[in-house]
Amino acid sequence: MKFGAIALHEAAGAILVHGLRRDGLTLKKGRVLGADDIARLRAAGVQSVTAARLEPGDVVEDEAAARLAEAARGSSISLGTAFTGRCNLFAEARGLAVIDRARVDDLNRVDESVTISTIEPLTPVEPGYLVATVKIIPLAVDEAVLEACMANSGALIRVAAYRSKTAGLIQTILPGTKERLRDKAVDGLGRRLVNLGGALGREICCDHDEAAVAKALGEMADGEIPVIGLPGSARSPRIHGFDWLLRRIMADVAVGSDDIMAMGAGGLLKEITQRPLPRVAASPRIHRDEPHAPRIAAVILAAGQSRRMGPSNKLLSEIDGKAMVAHVMAAVEASRASPVIVVTGHEDAAVRDALAAYGVEFIHNPDYDAGLSTSLAAGLAALPGDVDGAVVCLGDMPRISPALIDRLIEAFEPDVGRAICLPTHQGKRGNPVLWAARFFSEMQVVEGDVGARHLIGEHGDMVHEIECDDDSVLIDVDTPEALASLVKDT
Repeated sequence: MKFGAIALHEAAGAILVHGLRRDGLTLKKGRVLGADDIARLRAAGVQSVTAARLEPGDVVEDEAAARLAEAARGSSISLGTAFTGRCNLFAEARGLAVIDRARVDDLNRVDESVTISTIEPLTPVEPGYLVATVKIIPLAVDEAVLEACMANSGALIRVAAYRSKTAGLIQTILPGTKERLRDKAVDGLGRRLVNLGGALGREICCDHDEAAVAKALGEMADGEIPVIGLPGSARSPRIHGFDWLLRRIMADVAVGSDDIMAMGAGGLLKEITQRPLPRVAASPRIHRDEPHAPRIAAVILAAGQSRRMGPSNKLLSEIDGKAMVAHVMAAVEASRASPVIVVTGHEDAAVRDALAAYGVEFIHNPDYDAGLSTSLAAGLAALPGDVDGAVVCLGDMPRISPALIDRLIEAFEPDVGRAICLPTHQGKRGNPVLWAARFFSEMQVVEGDVGARHLIGEHGDMVHEIECDDDSVLIDVDTPEALASLVKDT
């Protein structure tokens, strides 16, 4: 791959190395310049661009990231959409992230252009949890480098799902042992097992001597099974060293004496919120949570009166056999956004009927005639408190796709300045827009028949644009003529 300044008349097919803005024209870094781009750049007075040209054997960044992520993923792992040279890997099951640390290190030593980063091995994960990311540093990577990385990457990362297992409990009783302590042990172990998808079966109480314990073990099981000796402190519901072992056993991850000995570094004394230590309170510091896939909700605004459409409700207009708003709903439901809130107002019952086939939450905005801002505030107020952000969708944009919404979610990284993600087409900004939760309070005090567009200008340093090849992100249906044109083109 060759970098440098390229005269505009020779730039077709080249890849922009830097983003470019000129007289209302916006082209993002990584864009492959086509004939239309060249014409628009020439019209804007641009004579040359800093760009890269691929050479034989080069693999573009998104393709390379996707191929390497596919090669690295093991069981119960799904892939995100490759974007800007990054492809994320997500857990598909509840269990432990099993990561071959040595081979991850070996892969990262192959070439500085390719990296893979993961969470800590054996971290408990839930479906949707971000467990790893592949990143291609330049705009393309040599095929030989990619092949060398892939040769070492087979099933680097998998999720060992918790299995449904039943455990027995043997408690030894000393003179004076209180019954409530016995009950506490039963309750504590039972809760742990249920939380991992298992159950507590038989319980045996016996004297505190070898013969009694041996007899109880014989009665409890016939055959070789894992046996864990528990100290009295394991009765507590707080996280205990025993939990690290139990998780592995429930996930069928082998554990031996070497594994237990290795827990000394970053294991048994791990500081966690469930078991605070005095020095934490004495010297607190801000810290990041472990990486996780952001929880992104969706708000569909479907409350408007569509005055410019005349007497009919445009959201109920039929396109390809179903209501316009149902097309938006289908795209959102097929995306990774969850939960989905639909804000209704005008002709509330009819809109609900049009979306009856979808399992979503409806919020009625009684003040819908006061403008779009009231519906936006109602939808945001109905979101769960633990969402990281929300995609705000307009009910009159029937051509948006699940892939577009997922691209917005994939791009969302507030910590690196991607807190507002929006689509563009030929430099024009469109919808839907993904907003980080930090902006919800500002969005809820907007007034009138406007959305929160002004906030995009006020927080320009937090905006990330995604260029789209088609104009679906700009098409909303406000007039009978616009509807007729849309139907004609389908």
